[in-house]
Amino acid sequence: DEPRGPRLVGVAVDITERMRVESALSATEDRLKRAQELGGALAFEWDARTDRVVAAPAFKALYGLAPDEPMSFASFLSRMHPDDRERVEEDLYRLLAAPGPYESEFRIVLPNGAVRWILSRGESLRDGSGPPTGLAGINIDITARKEVEEELRQSKREARARFREIRALYQHAPVGLALLDIDMRFVR
Repeated sequence: DEPRGPRLVGVAVDITERMRVESALSATEDRLKRAQELGGALAFEWDARTDRVVAAPAFKALYGLAPDEPMSFASFLSRMHPDDRERVEEDLYRLLAAPGPYESEFRIVLPNGAVRWILSRGESLRDGSGPPTGLAGINIDITARKEVEEELRQSKREARARFREIRALYQHAPVGLALLDIDMRFVR
């Protein structure tokens, strides 16, 4: 305080460039998030020390969880199909013991009983050069692909059965049979 009254002393800093960079980063993050969603890739991080999964609401919805519902390794395993649970749990502990990338396909069972196929890809996380502290990756719902693969397997089984029937018919028919092509050439 001086006789002329209070004064304000400060420094003005131009933050225009920083704001431009932050805006560009935000736009890039939005594009990445949209690309992941369009591709069905739902990102997650699991911290093994706190047993906490950090993921977007869409990731939790994939597992039948509410957006505000916490997700842990136990809640993840509780959704696992019984036939896949042991293998997936062993894979997780292996990744924590020997870090590196991973890829796994497994089934989950939603609260309504629906079964979904999941493709999970990612890698172990570390703090510096210490042991792994968790996992980071993406999950993709591949149920539609698995259904098409099963339909294809079924179709191949049916085609092989029909072929065996036709071959048996040719081999055991009490009359002569011939198969000719469009130019009337003998094929069989």
